[in-house]
Parts: sequence; structure tokens; C-alpha cells
Amino acid sequence: MIEQPQVVSIKVIAGKNQVLNVPPPPPIGGDPGGGGNTPCPPANNTSPALTDIKNELTGCNGVVVDKLKNKNMVGQVASIIQTTFGTTDKVNAMFIESTETYNRPAFSFPLKNVTKSDGSRQYDFLIRVNTNVLPRDASQEFKAAIFVHELLHGYLSYVNSSKANTQMLQHYDIATKYVNGIASLLNNVFGVNINIATSLALGGVKDLSVSNPTTYNQILKDHNTTQSQINVDYEYQRAGLEGTKCP
Repeated sequence: MIEQPQVVSIKVIAGKNQVLNVPPPPPIGGDPGGGGNTPCPPANNTSPALTDIKNELTGCNGVVVDKLKNKNMVGQVASIIQTTFGTTDKVNAMFIESTETYNRPAFSFPLKNVTKSDGSRQYDFLIRVNTNVLPRDASQEFKAAIFVHELLHGYLSYVNSSKANTQMLQHYDIATKYVNGIASLLNNVFGVNINIATSLALGGVKDLSVSNPTTYNQILKDHNTTQSQINVDYEYQRAGLEGTKCP
């Protein structure tokens, strides 16, 4: 997690001259959705047999998850979501509302990961969304970026792509392999400018700027952006000044 100053009034830059009176932003990049696999008390949740992402979120958050479940989406990350969590009742992702997120907008972890005697595997991945922390007025793109980030944590935990299921290693994978895929998905679903979509995708991995600054700076160069630009794009979407409004 990246510590940020606790501010209440934020003057947005880039010449838009607006003063916001909004809650302090969640940590940018310190895994905005929480991610990782910190030990967490098990939820009282019995996963049903389902062949799609289970969405128990309400309001705008639920609308956003439903959009991410659209079977007509194409692209790298959309394909991962559909083929991993949307085709079998053996591998599931579930979104629920919960305040048990360590004061993060969202927190996710494997709820069940069992290989049975016949060799089959049951994997249930739980994503808790805290409506007290995730800004209600944030754009749908902002919320979607967090939810997709958490789904990728679930995918990486399932395939063990990072060789060790730690938040930092998974963030390295996300930053080096999936930023374009996340940005493309946000662009396809919401029509958001691809550069802003890239800022939202990179907003979830800023902790790499501390743990691996050389790699992180190269990632910024590869995407032709800067940290200051990411911060501006991220804050406008978080505050709901730009992007798709919630219904």
C-alpha cells in the first residue's frame, strides 16, 4: 500500500479549476481493490454451482459487474474473465458487499481451492467490495478498473502465473502483461479514451514504483505516460468529474 496525504478538499489541476469536497482518495496504486492474499477471516458463504460470475452487488457497482460479464466482449482480459470464470461451475468468482476489506475499496482472496481425489479442482474466488470506501460517485470506468484488477488477482492465483501468490508478484505480472488488456476492455465497454483507460489500469500497480522503480519507470515509458498524468486521470474518474456516470 502507498501512503497518501489525507485531504478533504482537493483542487483538481490541468486547468479545470474545480474544488472538490470529497472523501480522501483510496491509495492510488496500492492495489486500489486490495488484491493480494493476506490472511483473512473466511466469509460465511456457500458457493452454489454456477457457470458465470456471481454478482451480489447492488446499485451502480452491480451494474458495472454485469457489464463486465457480457459474453460479447473481446480482447485479452475479457477472454480471461470469460474462459476462467464464465464457463464452468468448478472455477467461480463471486462479488459481495462487505466492510471486511482492511479499509480498501475491495479485497479479494481464494475462498476455496481444492483438488479432489479424481483430479478435478474446485476454485472459488471471493471479491469483497466496501461501499463505505469505494466512492459512490466515482465513474463506472473507475469501479470497473478495480473490479477487473481483482478478477486478475483471482486468475493469477488460479493459474499460479506468478510462481508465488503474493500481491507484489501479481502486480508485476499485471503491470507487465495486462495493462493494455485492461485498457482495451475499459475502452470497449465504456468508450473511455484509451489513454485514460491506461491510467486507470496503471493506477492499481503504483506500488511497483517503490518496490521496483526501474521496471515501473520503464512501464510508464512504454505506455507513453507519466505518473502526474496518471494521477490527474485517476482523480477525475474517482471523483466522477469525468467518465460514465452511475445510473
